[in-house]
Formats: sequence, structure tokens, C-alpha cells
Amino acid sequence: MLMVFSFCKKKDDPEPPATEEPAPNPINSADTGIYACKKIPAPPGPFGWTDSTVDVNKNVNFFMRNPLNGDEMIVVVDGDLFGYNKMFNINLKTKQQKFLANIDDFTPDVNARGWILFSTYEDNIYRIKTNGDSLTAVSKINVAHNPHWDYTGDNMYFFQKAYANVPAQLVKANRFGQTITALPHTMAHHAPFKKSDKVIRQKITDNIVTLVLRNMVDYSEKDLISGPYKGASAPAHFSNLCLDQNDQNIYWSNASGIFRCNLLSMKTDTLFKNCDNRIYMRPKMVLNTGEMTYSLLLKRIINEQILFHEYKTFEYDIPSRQSREIKIF
Repeated sequence: MLMVFSFCKKKDDPEPPATEEPAPNPINSADTGIYACKKIPAPPGPFGWTDSTVDVNKNVNFFMRNPLNGDEMIVVVDGDLFGYNKMFNINLKTKQQKFLANIDDFTPDVNARGWILFSTYEDNIYRIKTNGDSLTAVSKINVAHNPHWDYTGDNMYFFQKAYANVPAQLVKANRFGQTITALPHTMAHHAPFKKSDKVIRQKITDNIVTLVLRNMVDYSEKDLISGPYKGASAPAHFSNLCLDQNDQNIYWSNASGIFRCNLLSMKTDTLFKNCDNRIYMRPKMVLNTGEMTYSLLLKRIINEQILFHEYKTFEYDIPSRQSREIKIF
């Protein structure tokens, strides 16, 4: 069984606080049907499972609403034979699709004016309008990825890998990519606040990774919660970080599911728990609402050699803890 832990950083209390009881998965409170947790046996020999799916171009691993048109979704589908994830604008009513870009494994971000930030496998950052116009390079030296708009929607944060004699950094830049400030940083995942000039970043100490709240006005920092760090090649404990619209809760996903931590009480609870055949991934807040999007990967055995993969997409209403499936295709 894969274990997950998070704990507050307190000088006088090194023990982790009790977490809230995991919320029942809203789409599956009875835990029946295709959503039921089931064990997948060990891969068959000698070559393991043969993976099958309906269409790789319909395997949506991430999506977000277009803030300029609620009928349109910005959709990212799984990598193709060339290794790229592909980003589309899809109109839910007309089913019209517009290809936007090939992107890397990091999720894109959109501001209220409909500009999407994304990074590529060449480690460069671009911005493009949700309608596919005005593709603009933000970085050109192949060391930058995982960009996010800051609270103004004019500036951005991105992770810059070490190069030459420049150490790895979390960079704050304007929309043209010109650096405003930078600070030493080792983890690509981060989350700007929605209402103020603050950002959640990560630091590593031995085998522990800690979320740190950084105030970009007075440069103060505060340790929040921590989890295991298993090395740069292992999946990150705090992936796909994002804050809600009022900067009250931080959300993330990892190999165990989707989680939330309240920044006032520092209590952590499980929103969706993964199991062998059911993987919840990539939470993203919908601009100016109390909703979150996420994708669900379902796996089922077709026969003793074939493992079938199916993706489903949902919007989650945070106050009511109810999910509804969004039929993108």
C-alpha cells in the first residue's frame, strides 16, 4: 500500500496533526460500477500488459474552461508517437476543435483575458490566445517550463533550470519574459496566489520536501506542510499545485490522489483517493468560481494480456463536494 503523509512545521510539535476524514468520492459514494476500486494483478510475463485505448486524441489528462467563452474547453490530450501532449480548444456545443500547440507534461495556465501560458518539451515558454491567435515566444534558451500567471494576469512565474553558471531559479517575469525577480529553487511545481503577490514554492531538506509561502513584497517566507522526497526521478509529492479563488486552500495531486490543505488551520484532507484501476489527476481551479476541474483515468482488464485505459473529465463544486462529468468528446 502506498502511504502519503503531510504535516505542519511547528517547532514545539514535531508530530503530524490528525488529518480530516477523507471525503467520499462524489462520483462514486456507493463505490459500485465502473468506478469501484479493483485490484489489477501483476503484469503478465514476459512483456507485461499491452495497453489499449479508444483514441489517444481523446485521452484528456487535463482541461480548463475558456474564461472568454464558457462553452469552450482548453483540453490537453496524452502524448502521441512523437512524445508530445497536444492542446486544443474544443467547443462543447458545436464540437469544433482547434489545435493550439504541442506541449510538455506541465499543465497550461490561462488568465482572465484569455491568454494561455504553456511550455514545450524543448523547455521554452509561449503564450497564445484561446482562439489560437498571436502565438508568442516568451523564452528562447531552452531552460524554462511550468509557467503560471500571477494575481495580476500580467506577470508570470516559471521554473528555470540551471545552466552555465546560473543556478536553478523560480523566476517572476513580465508577459514578455523579462525577469522582474528570481530566487533559488529546485522544484518545478509552484502556485501563485490569486489575490496578492505571494507564491507557494517548494524546498528540499534531505528526504523531505516542504511547501513554503513566499511573500514577494517583503520577501518573508513561512513553512507550511511537508511530505516525502524520493529523488528528482521519482514522482513529486506536491504536483499540480493550485490555490482556490480566495487563497484559502492549496490543492495538489500525487500518486495517491488529490488533496487539499487549509492555509489557516493547516489541516489536510483527501478529496479523491487513487486505487489500482482509478487515478485522479491534475486539479485546476476554474477562474472566479468555486469549482475545480480534474481528470480520471480508469483501467480495466480486457483479457489476460490487454489493459484498457479510459479517461473521464469532471468539474467539482467545492462547497457542495459534488462532481459532474463534462462530456468533451
